[in-house]
Amino acid sequence: MPTIVALLLFSTAITATEDETRFNPSHQGSYLGVRIKETGNGFRVDEVLAGGAADRTGIEEGDIIVRVENWRFNQGISLTDHLRKLKPEPTIIQVLRDGSELDLQANLDPLLVRDAKEINRIISRNKLFKKGLSKMETDGLPLEERLTKAVHENTNRESTYEEMNRIIDLFKLSHTAIITPWVSKNLFGGGEHFHLGAYFQLVEVNGQQRYFIRSMMHGSPARDAGLLIGDEIISVNETDFNKSPRKTIAGYEDHRKIYITQVDRNETITIDFRRTKGGPVKSVKMIVNISLTGPDSARKSIRNIPIGEGNSIGYIHLWDFMSRETASILKNALKKELQNSKA
Repeated sequence: MPTIVALLLFSTAITATEDETRFNPSHQGSYLGVRIKETGNGFRVDEVLAGGAADRTGIEEGDIIVRVENWRFNQGISLTDHLRKLKPEPTIIQVLRDGSELDLQANLDPLLVRDAKEINRIISRNKLFKKGLSKMETDGLPLEERLTKAVHENTNRESTYEEMNRIIDLFKLSHTAIITPWVSKNLFGGGEHFHLGAYFQLVEVNGQQRYFIRSMMHGSPARDAGLLIGDEIISVNETDFNKSPRKTIAGYEDHRKIYITQVDRNETITIDFRRTKGGPVKSVKMIVNISLTGPDSARKSIRNIPIGEGNSIGYIHLWDFMSRETASILKNALKKELQNSKA
């Protein structure tokens, strides 16, 4: 019986670890590097992008793509949709050229290569990056090659974004980073905005990477659970935070790396932390059941801090840029809750 119990526990541990990896998948989707147009007998290649998978494969302008592995053009699924679901592995692409069918062996690029090229396009058009772009080319590889190389040399999403952000940090522009998909959706975009509301800064201490809470949103699960700014985060769900698949970069502040933890809605999270240097490791649980945006947190942060003799200091934490909504929150707070504050 002890042997059976041990095996069952080991099996459960593996399952839990594998479950965590869903937050940091290997490359999903493939990129061919062509501009296409649908025709009656396939997808005609109107342009082959230099250096892309199609270019390396030998696909030419005017070719008509009729098959990619088990996909055919007449199945009612577009080529783009098929590639988006296809793993970036060696595959066979069949094209029509001059009335003949050709089977070409292709090594598809990860879909993130497309994003790398788009990031390069955006940066290359911005004057803020002009000096840095020239220096990159002088020192070696241009930006696009550096970014696409980062995609090819890393096997999962988070390590790819880490490397791409290391490259972007070479421009030495504060608050400039490539935001990961989860952060973009749940903190800034149109997602449900269910998150812990705690931001962790990476600090190098005696050659070790350690993570400390740099800021917390008001009304967040992390703050409500009793965590404090300055707490050192040791692990999330019993996985070392430095190795956790949940760890994702949320931005750079003057070259300081800021991270956040990926979570699912209504999920229960266990965080191990240390509050004092050399102190005991404590554990806290929290449920991700609060939808929280920057404006929500700003409203909840408004307070007056007494400083004696009937005076007080007004406090409000503005989380995002001065949008109309944020400006309105500040204006209303100054007229109402903070109107009698001395500072």
